[in-house]
Amino acid sequence: MEPIDALAKVVARTGSPEGIIKGLARYGFTIADIDNVFSDPNEHLRLLKSMRRRLAEVVDNPDTPPRDLASNSRRLQDVSREVTSIEEKLSAEKRTSGKSNTNGARAATRKPGFNPAQV
Repeated sequence: MEPIDALAKVVARTGSPEGIIKGLARYGFTIADIDNVFSDPNEHLRLLKSMRRRLAEVVDNPDTPPRDLASNSRRLQDVSREVTSIEEKLSAEKRTSGKSNTNGARAATRKPGFNPAQV
């Protein structure tokens, strides 16, 4: 099991920091193993998608107690919003990165046959 999957499973079960640490230890991971997940936006997005999938399973399960259903539904909505937000930021970065040169300035576009020395 990868650290992301273990973290998603543990977070879906418990929201307390102590519960998360104990749950990760149960799967053989430490907080240090999870640090790199939050340093890379793509890994963080992958974690959130895994959490969203796990929370959706809990919400869809007919055996989920009603008292847990409300809180898990709210958490599912929050995670889904964050996934959408990160995906929009990443796609905006991709669009803008293709339009700039190495200095970050917008690349100059010239008409064909234009020679600035002739002006």
